[in-house]
Amino acid sequence: LDITIGVSKRLENLPVRLSLDFHQLNKDRDQLYQHLKGFTVGAEFYLSEIFTLRFGYDNEARSDLKVGSSAGIAGFNGGLGVKISEYIFNYGYSSMGSIGAMHRIGLATSI
Repeated sequence: LDITIGVSKRLENLPVRLSLDFHQLNKDRDQLYQHLKGFTVGAEFYLSEIFTLRFGYDNEARSDLKVGSSAGIAGFNGGLGVKISEYIFNYGYSSMGSIGAMHRIGLATSI
């Protein structure tokens, strides 16, 4: 079970939506600040009616995937959305540090 709370806001007069989430709030932690370490931030840029560019950062993933003194780009991710007709094609990349990366491909439509 992972209890998460988050907020997102599309900024007025700017083609961007910002988001902030705190996850694993149900995890037993000693101090309040330890709950705040499980955060993610993201931005979605609306480049046009067709293209969307996404970037994000997961603080806890970065900490968990750190090997030795370096985490590389672990915890950072990015993606692209392309809308063609009634379909949205999505691609996402998430760095998993020294163990590699995760690529996601998706297709969405309204029914």
